Amino acid sequence: MRISLIVGAALLAACSPSPAPEAAQPESAAALHERVLTLDTHLDTPVHFERPGWNFAERRSFETDLSHVDLPRMREGGLDGGFFVLYTPQGPTDAAGLANAKARADRRLAAMLRTLEANRSEIALATRAAEAEAIARSGRRIAFLSVENSYPLGNSVAGLADWYRAGIRMAGPVHNGGNQFGDSASGGTQSWGGLSPLGREWVREMNRLGMIIDGSHASDAGLAQLMDLSATPVI
Repeated sequence: MRISLIVGAALLAACSPSPAPEAAQPESAAALHERVLTLDTHLDTPVHFERPGWNFAERRSFETDLSHVDLPRMREGGLDGGFFVLYTPQGPTDAAGLANAKARADRRLAAMLRTLEANRSEIALATRAAEAEAIARSGRRIAFLSVENSYPLGNSVAGLADWYRAGIRMAGPVHNGGNQFGDSASGGTQSWGGLSPLGREWVREMNRLGMIIDGSHASDAGLAQLMDLSATPVI
């Protein structure tokens, strides 16, 4: 009889509905933001790297110097890294203008690499996705390098390989104002109907090197041609 009661109790327990599990607490936005790898695809901060007394390792403010990003604010905001931009404003495409643009871009790139080296315990250059993940796991911030306006290349795309060797992995052909590579969405004369012949060569070389094409400032026709010609996605 005792055995029957035990078996019966066990069967009743097995057939009874289990108590409802406690509802999982939703993850907070802040916790989610800290957990995922967060990258900004366009960081203009390098415009400050050549300013006397401006230190990327110190907390700055937009109100005092129009800057948006520095190492303290990256940590505070949970920004794991992003694409730091080598920007050159558009100027004349004659020999003097192109020489000046190249010299200016070379100085800016040197300042970018110098800043990363000076802060290597906090941030590191990444050239591949796997490197970015490894840098994040080490607790450092991630620095991809990009170019806004390929104007400093002059009348050849050969310099793209030099940029690639320096660590640059993304570039756009134009900025405000058309240039030797194509037409811009704003400013200047729309003279190519999109990309120039040199701009089409630029797309092929970007694809060959494995660099991301940034069509942000291209004219509508230029952006459509970038997407048609590129063997890889365009941002």
